[in-house]
Amino acid sequence: MTIRKITGLEGGFSIVPNSTLNDNLSWEAIGLLAYLCAKPDDWEVSVTQLVNHSKHCPRPSRRDKTYRILDELIEAGYVQRINNRAGGKFTGVEYLVSPTKLEQVREQLPHTDLPDTDLPDTVKPTQQKKEKNKERKKQNGEKVSPSLSQTEEKNKKPDKPKRKRHQYTEEFDTFFKAYPETKGSKLEAFKVWKQLNKTERQEALKSLDNYKTHLETENWKKPMIPARYLRQEHYVAFQVPNGVLKASDSVLINGKGFDPKTLVQLCTAYFSSLEWKYQTMLGPAPDQPDTNIPENLILQAREAVNEPNTNQ
Repeated sequence: MTIRKITGLEGGFSIVPNSTLNDNLSWEAIGLLAYLCAKPDDWEVSVTQLVNHSKHCPRPSRRDKTYRILDELIEAGYVQRINNRAGGKFTGVEYLVSPTKLEQVREQLPHTDLPDTDLPDTVKPTQQKKEKNKERKKQNGEKVSPSLSQTEEKNKKPDKPKRKRHQYTEEFDTFFKAYPETKGSKLEAFKVWKQLNKTERQEALKSLDNYKTHLETENWKKPMIPARYLRQEHYVAFQVPNGVLKASDSVLINGKGFDPKTLVQLCTAYFSSLEWKYQTMLGPAPDQPDTNIPENLILQAREAVNEPNTNQ
């Protein structure tokens, strides 16, 4: 980063107008501005050099403080920060310094070399020298190495095609929003969803209320990812309250697991004797409308005793 003083405003001495000295600037800002304006034309210095210059002072200004003072002068209009670019590439930062506000300088000196924009495409002296050397080599028939921009253009990789955003169906969005909160992938679940037929999709939607009730009862359990819920057809179990998870060895009733075969035997015994001894543990009897026993197990028990299904 360099600091360049605007030329053509002074002779063999520095001029800092009283209006500048009386402006609402901090003592530090006035001192730095006077120091910069006292340097000869085309004088360049880095911010690092400014920091080093103050090292031997009783109260040195370190890097952050120096930048803060420069920012104050920029905000007040006495300094302009310019980001230099060459061939579309950032090449460095340059500061233009004026003893008066830059707006006044542009009005007084219409032909000044002040840039019209904050991002001029300027060229540093070192770059100008390189360009002259290349031109000389071309005239002498010597081999010229490609410039950095040409090399970059040659090695530039083709732009990757933009990734298309997946379009989810309205029906799937309804399912996914209603599903218990999970970190599962929406796209993965949608891939499974597309493999289901219309009836299976409707069953998956209808099962969600019972699945949420199951999770509230078993509050120590976390919801499975939606893709697994659909892929392994767990929604089939939750079409009725206290449903049976597919490939599970137990039936969840009132938050406890029971062996399906045991439940069928208990229901079979009930239909034979009409005596239900498990009200506290399992809830209402199998032939009651509010029973907790899954319907498929009740049907097995009825078939075992040749009992007609009175609930149909």
